[in-house]
Amino acid sequence: MRRHPATRWLPTALAALLGVSSVHAQALVTGTLRDSVHGRPFANATVELVPAHAPWMSGFTTRSDSSGRFQIAEVPAGKYLFGFLHPRLDSLGMDQVTRTIDVKPAQSRVTADLALPSARTLAAMLCHTRRDNAGVLLGRVYDARDGHPVTSGTLLVRWGELSVGDSGLRNDAAQRTVSLGGDGRFMACNVPTDAPLLVQAVAGNIADPAWVTPRSTSGLIELTFAYDTPLLRRDLYVAPQAPDSSIATDTTGTRRRRGTARLVGHIIADDGTPVAGARVVVREAGAEFVTDTSGSFRVTGLPLGTHTVEVIALGYTPMRTAVDLRPGTDAVAMFHPSRRVQALEEVTVRDAADHTGFALRRRKGNGFFLDANAIEKSGQLTLPMLLVSAPMLRMTGRNGSIRGRGRCEPTYFVDGQPLLMPGDDLPVVRDIGGIEVYSNAAAAPPQFTGPNREYRPDANGRDRGAASLNAFCATIVIWSKAYVR
Repeated sequence: MRRHPATRWLPTALAALLGVSSVHAQALVTGTLRDSVHGRPFANATVELVPAHAPWMSGFTTRSDSSGRFQIAEVPAGKYLFGFLHPRLDSLGMDQVTRTIDVKPAQSRVTADLALPSARTLAAMLCHTRRDNAGVLLGRVYDARDGHPVTSGTLLVRWGELSVGDSGLRNDAAQRTVSLGGDGRFMACNVPTDAPLLVQAVAGNIADPAWVTPRSTSGLIELTFAYDTPLLRRDLYVAPQAPDSSIATDTTGTRRRRGTARLVGHIIADDGTPVAGARVVVREAGAEFVTDTSGSFRVTGLPLGTHTVEVIALGYTPMRTAVDLRPGTDAVAMFHPSRRVQALEEVTVRDAADHTGFALRRRKGNGFFLDANAIEKSGQLTLPMLLVSAPMLRMTGRNGSIRGRGRCEPTYFVDGQPLLMPGDDLPVVRDIGGIEVYSNAAAAPPQFTGPNREYRPDANGRDRGAASLNAFCATIVIWSKAYVR
């Protein structure tokens, strides 16, 4: 703790003028600093206590511990301004959080806590958000080469919006552009919290042709808001677009953008097993690598900036995250995928062109079908928006969950295996090769009616069969591109 000499030996007359009593009446000021946005304390924050009538004086200074607690001893009686500084405040674009406390002469101990407002309160303060699904995306844009803030540029935010018109349900692509502040800060107000956002930062004037001014950009990354948290912060790093001279063709014929960044990491399944042979993909760089027997990977020669890294492993849930690639340092990415499908017994494939039977069932026309070409042409960004194009499916709730007619829960199959609790086990749109939707289990082929299916109605007519599959609701069959090209 540091105390300014002017307050350590404060004369009685001057103390009275500033509203602070003599040093003989001293108290212990303690408290806790809490971050309501992130749900954790402010550790190692700078805590300041200065006379309220003379805030230019240094007063008392200390730091909070790992649990956000602090204490200042030997504080004379009087009125004080109490506040703290922390890098997390700077990242939110906020100044010092302060309050006034009154240390009375008879007090030996004063408790003074400070807390950052909740995410919903901050969103309302920053952008006057009123809708339940409206949020605030904020952060800063830096130059990946030197780490300096970008003084001029634009943030591009894209998402999909469902609308109902005369032609039925339609998905429209929405986009918003946000100008960067002089210190690289951005704040996108009233963006949807119930849909994934595709975000990209562009330095300089976005209207300038790329051949006039070398353009610095980040990669296109996907961001999602946490449940019931309408405030999301993400910094981005931009770097000049690689010239044609830095694009090389590897031994497989793939065109790769070269750079000086490095990426290292591990892929360890949620049960602690290393995932060997997993594909690590940086699509914007045209780079793809495979993990070794320990689940480790090391990628060199990547372009600088913020980019998306994907992990694809047979039998595991696909995963992706955004990484900041900087020169002279290793970016680290750790993945912990969960098993998605059960191991299949050995089978004999008699028709290599259609070993799943997808094309044959589509020709029969007993259901709703989408192949990879139709999926790409739809322009849908998320699986719910893709599935809702089927006439027997509906989208309900704030989280955009898919339901059958009558709001029943569909049965899911992925690559031929049933998923009793789909959750995050469903693949992303870019990895899907085909989709089949049937109005109910009776209309679905026998292999998609689930194991040991038995209908047992209760007193209300609800199905209580041996398997937790709804025989009266839609059946959704999803094939990855590894099964249906």
